[in-house]
Amino acid sequence: MSSINVQSVRISELASQLPGDLTLFEGGRADVSIATLSANESAAVLRAFDDGVEILRKVSPNLYADIVKQRSAALTLAQLAKGTLSTTGAVKQITYPSQVGTIGVTWLTPQAIRYALAPSATFPAYTDYLADSWNLNLTAGQLVNLLGSATITQNTPPATPDTVTINNRYQACPASNQHEFFFVFQNGVVEIGSSPGIEQWHIETAQANKYGIYTTIPINEQTIEANKTIYQYNTLGIVPVYFDMGINWYGLARVTQTSTIKLLGMVFYEHGLFPTVQYI
Repeated sequence: MSSINVQSVRISELASQLPGDLTLFEGGRADVSIATLSANESAAVLRAFDDGVEILRKVSPNLYADIVKQRSAALTLAQLAKGTLSTTGAVKQITYPSQVGTIGVTWLTPQAIRYALAPSATFPAYTDYLADSWNLNLTAGQLVNLLGSATITQNTPPATPDTVTINNRYQACPASNQHEFFFVFQNGVVEIGSSPGIEQWHIETAQANKYGIYTTIPINEQTIEANKTIYQYNTLGIVPVYFDMGINWYGLARVTQTSTIKLLGMVFYEHGLFPTVQYI
């Protein structure tokens, strides 16, 4: 496919294409690359989306209702993914499942988040997620990093606010022929099997550190399904994660426990990143 199908647009313009009450966390990014999707590519994205959301319907009808309304948004983000990954070279087709020489699409997995066992400047997969797991070890009064690494020093609020030090920003895999782009659905952060452990959230990027905290909605302590320990956190819209822009997304733990916190979203990746089953 010719690269003529790739264009640069304002991210605010892309956000305006989202339906209903959906928003896009722009993170200070002004311009992004998008690419048109062929009919086959749109079908691949929707098939991947439907395969996952059908399982949600069986497990949690309430969670399903929140995610299924983002079906068309998945196509909008697929345009962003294809355009973003095209900046690495030739424009590649999106397929499901992935094939050699294409961009694969699937639901987020722990390996897509923590794609390197030992994160570094070369492979900035900084996160507190344990290897090959959606588990996070929480300590009351300390930060827990979904993406990136940050620490907190307690001062004397409010006169001297607590100090948060950003050590490293997270980026999706930037390796040659293994680039990835992913996004988390709006309100797609879900804790399973334990009482909700995070009270405050903060998100910033290499382009913007202008946002204050946002807090967990108070009734988060109530499960979203009867007789099931499934808790849902609110987000600042759909959150895209790029290989060429760092991000930090962390929360303040209110309890000490190991929590299973899943990120419901989709990952787009050059086939070489996951040509077969992979673990860290």
